[in-house]
Amino acid sequence: MKKIIFALAMSLFMLPAFAQHHDIHHDNHHDTHRHDHHDDHHHGPAIRIASPEEVDMIYHYIKSISFDKDKMEGIKICMQLTPMTAEDIARLVGLISFDDTRLETLKFCYPLCPNKDRYMVAVDRLSFSSNKDKMVKFMAHH
Repeated sequence: MKKIIFALAMSLFMLPAFAQHHDIHHDNHHDTHRHDHHDDHHHGPAIRIASPEEVDMIYHYIKSISFDKDKMEGIKICMQLTPMTAEDIARLVGLISFDDTRLETLKFCYPLCPNKDRYMVAVDRLSFSSNKDKMVKFMAHH
């Protein structure tokens, strides 16, 4: 599994899209959105996020993994390398079968997510209301 994850990580750096500058900017209203790097009319630091091409590649890779724990580890590694939006996280977490593993993955990804204000989109991928409640409490404390 570690060799496969390493190969995925290396392929992220080889993608032409990786060289493009897709950033998220935080303005005074805490709105987040993708910008081209040449947009200099933002407030606050830019955060590099995964491009749509990268997310598609990650999605197809995670989808090819058999076991939920391995899918979770793959998502975690990718999230550390290139943060993804709440919408992208929701898409990836939807590939995990077991709700407890989804919850664990969402807890890991939350601090790294650049648009936390939209994270309920990802939380909605949880099946059980008890897990949704746990995640909302986790979010309130982080």
